[in-house]
Amino acid sequence: MRAPAKPRQTAAPAKRTAPAKRSSPARAKPSVRRTGPTTEVPAAPKQTVTTTAKPAPAVVGGSPASRVSGQFAERVAERRTARRRLRWRTMAWIGSAVLVVAALAWLVLYSPVLALAEDEITITGTTEIVTDAQVREVVQAQAGVPLARLDTGAMANGIESLTGVLDVRISRVWPSGVEVAVVPRVPVASVAADGGGFALLDAEGVELAHTEAPTEALPVITVPLGDEGTAASLRAVLTVLSQLPPDLLAQVADAGAQTPNQVRFTLTDGAEVIWGSADDGDLKVAVLTTLRSVPAAVPPAVYDISAPLSPITR
Repeated sequence: MRAPAKPRQTAAPAKRTAPAKRSSPARAKPSVRRTGPTTEVPAAPKQTVTTTAKPAPAVVGGSPASRVSGQFAERVAERRTARRRLRWRTMAWIGSAVLVVAALAWLVLYSPVLALAEDEITITGTTEIVTDAQVREVVQAQAGVPLARLDTGAMANGIESLTGVLDVRISRVWPSGVEVAVVPRVPVASVAADGGGFALLDAEGVELAHTEAPTEALPVITVPLGDEGTAASLRAVLTVLSQLPPDLLAQVADAGAQTPNQVRFTLTDGAEVIWGSADDGDLKVAVLTTLRSVPAAVPPAVYDISAPLSPITR
């Protein structure tokens, strides 16, 4: 009989040693675990270590190209904003200017603030022939009209149509007044009227007024009435009288002419002056003044200065 086999001694399991610390994520070698002298322990499964790469730090401020691009965009935006502001500011100024102009136009053209007031009318140059009341009536017809719209032309025509007005000057006086300067016609002679009495005439032959008796300060004119040359003769006499200085004109008692070239007048001392035509008036005045200043035992009764370079006295 076979002797019984001795029991197999089982080797004690080897003491497990702790694995060494890994300093890097390198793969560790698999360790073999033995359970016996002939038994192999299968290797532990491979462990995969996943590492996440950290993003590279961004460059502060970006690249130079990106910085220039950003600054350019900012400048463009600023310019657009400035243009919009300028556009709105310009529109605001234009609108304000339009409102101001409209307000001024209303104030000047339509507002009663600058309208003609009756108590702001000043009139000068009136006489007994053309009175202040006559002129004022014409001017007051436009009372209440703004001065800028005042029709001074129509006003002047209305005043000049009055008898005795030679010319007129009208000036606006802001804010609500007007000045009227009348240039009156001055009577230089009186002539016997057809219906009786005497008409006062100026140097242009315009009848200014009618009186019952001759005016002491004016000479009485005698001209042929109803003749074709009456008007021309009258104008010649009036022209000569208008050439005389005031002191000499005051000495004229009467004057007349049969034709425009035969003007003559009589002085208050009785001397007769044969003037001739109305030409060379200044020279004739000087000659007559010189002749009358010459002392004489018997003053001449006639001064013929129709040819002033060859005067005759008798």
